[in-house]
Amino acid sequence: MKFALQLYSLRELAQREGGEAAVRLAAETGFDGVEFAGFYGLSPKEIAALMKKYGLEPVSTHSTMDAAENVLPYVQELGIRYYVVPYHAVEGFDDPENFAAFVRATERAHALFAPLGVTLGYHNHAHEFQGGKDRVKQLLEAVPYLKAEPDVFWLHVAGLNPAEYLRNLGEKLALVHVK
Repeated sequence: MKFALQLYSLRELAQREGGEAAVRLAAETGFDGVEFAGFYGLSPKEIAALMKKYGLEPVSTHSTMDAAENVLPYVQELGIRYYVVPYHAVEGFDDPENFAAFVRATERAHALFAPLGVTLGYHNHAHEFQGGKDRVKQLLEAVPYLKAEPDVFWLHVAGLNPAEYLRNLGEKLALVHVK
């Protein structure tokens, strides 16, 4: 099993000392790879050079479906295999028009990334489970090619059993986020 660090976790360090400091710390602490949440204002080639310098695998990136075209050059240059949406508001799930728009944005992103072998994913928080609903399941059912990157902390906060939830995802499970 490989372990990657979500670089968002080091955002304060990156703001103080720059993106390379965050990447260096990920490597120094023994991670195999990283998950991006932005690229520190660096070009795809500059980020690729940092990955090579520190021996890290660029596993995934967090971004919105609407930003897919802007992130595409990074995905291509770095060989990122997972493009994960980190958040969608409850209203976006519960309002039929908003939900349909989100699904359409997912379809556009899928058209960009599928030819590259990139898997689209969704990262949950606790709000997707408010009111006893499972909005992650709703999304995964509406978008057959979408996979889950469950966040075990937020599953726990939502009152769910994280291990059971992971098991029940079956083939929809792509990555696991552990806080």
